[in-house]
Amino acid sequence: MRTLLSLSALALLGLAAIPAGAEDAAPPSPQGLWVADIPLCAETVVNAADAADFNGAMRQLSIELTPDAGARFARLTAQAVGKSITVWLDGAVLTEPVVREPIAGGRLSISGMDDAQIERARAAVAAPCPFGAGDPASTAA
Repeated sequence: MRTLLSLSALALLGLAAIPAGAEDAAPPSPQGLWVADIPLCAETVVNAADAADFNGAMRQLSIELTPDAGARFARLTAQAVGKSITVWLDGAVLTEPVVREPIAGGRLSISGMDDAQIERARAAVAAPCPFGAGDPASTAA
């Protein structure tokens, strides 16, 4: 089963095949949930809810980012139009969707995960970020 990252109500991202060797690329951290180098954790997530996806076939985790993380996410997607971004969970690639257009608003949904992955993702967004305050991977611009 593929994991799909949906970053707004519109179909702004398409699924890209995970390239050979993507699993070997270094994640930002071996712990947590990440979109590229943005951690999805207690310091960057305002709200997260587990629900059915847009067609009701799979569970999804809907995430609302803080204003700072949302702005960083908007910049990331603006720079990644036509390219894929990696979504990581505990150091493993979940998906690499292609950004179709910049995404503002600070909301995203991740669907297509199995029960264990969705439970780990829920725990990750509620946990402290897996870095220190001075770490360059923080959400400071």
